Amino acid sequence: METRVAVILPAYNEAKHIQPVLESLTAHPGVRDMRVVVIDDGSTDDTASTVRSFANIILLQHGRNRGLGHTFRTAVDYCLQERVTCMIFFDADGQFSVEDIPRVAAPVLAGTADFALGSRFLHGIPKDMPVAKVWGNRMLARFMSRVTRTTIRDVACGFRAYGREALLRTTLNGSFTYTQEVILDLLFKGLRCVEVPVTVKYFEDRESTISSNLWWYGFRVFGILMRTIRDYRPLAFFGYVGGMLFVVGLVLDGWLLQYYFFTGSFSPYKIIGFAGAFCNFLGLTIIFIGLVAEMLNRIRSEQEESLYLIKKMRYQ
Repeated sequence: METRVAVILPAYNEAKHIQPVLESLTAHPGVRDMRVVVIDDGSTDDTASTVRSFANIILLQHGRNRGLGHTFRTAVDYCLQERVTCMIFFDADGQFSVEDIPRVAAPVLAGTADFALGSRFLHGIPKDMPVAKVWGNRMLARFMSRVTRTTIRDVACGFRAYGREALLRTTLNGSFTYTQEVILDLLFKGLRCVEVPVTVKYFEDRESTISSNLWWYGFRVFGILMRTIRDYRPLAFFGYVGGMLFVVGLVLDGWLLQYYFFTGSFSPYKIIGFAGAFCNFLGLTIIFIGLVAEMLNRIRSEQEESLYLIKKMRYQ
């Protein structure tokens, strides 16, 4: 298949920042031969008109703001339809350097990786990066590395390259923010991943929504961690919760039986017996749910394999 590379820029109200980014893309010798596509996610400013002023840049538009995850799905669908062999996702706000695009794409184009992650942390913590982002990424990276058995240092960077196999294999259901979900989805399907160091700039005049609400960000990170185990290790998730409840029930039952052995009566602690029995029942029920969820997870895997084969035949 002919090598076709597309640089995809998701944009939402980026009229102030996108023009210099597009100028850099069209002028860079390593990017000039790549197809540049901007996906305008329902912007209400002049983002679309700015993009149209560049003759060789393709503009795709959403009728309303759909979010970054939906924009990513639009990008994947477009690249599959156009038989793109390498899709590079690149921010439109000027935080990343155009110079890094060929380096991020190189492992995918060389066939040594199915997808490449731009990493902001391979050479240390970026200057002026909000502490909340550093902390949140570190927590998620350690957890996801352990769950997937793959070392990942940056799980939130949107600067990435995807080969055709990764595009065909990608299945998003919206359970996570797309940046984490794609990594989990592809790694659990056995695709090869590599991290490439990238430079990033943080601008003082741009307010960070994360920095303004640290508690909400921490809660969001915790939610992602829990949903990761629930969706990709359901038996471990439900089994652990159910097992803990069952053990609590056994402790209560054991204490009450010991009391009965010495006194010959359950009174006045009958309520402890009911509580223990309830914990036993609830624990076993949750473990059973885990077994069912594990079976459903296997069915999902088989369905995704069928979807992959259908897409492969359709877009070959």
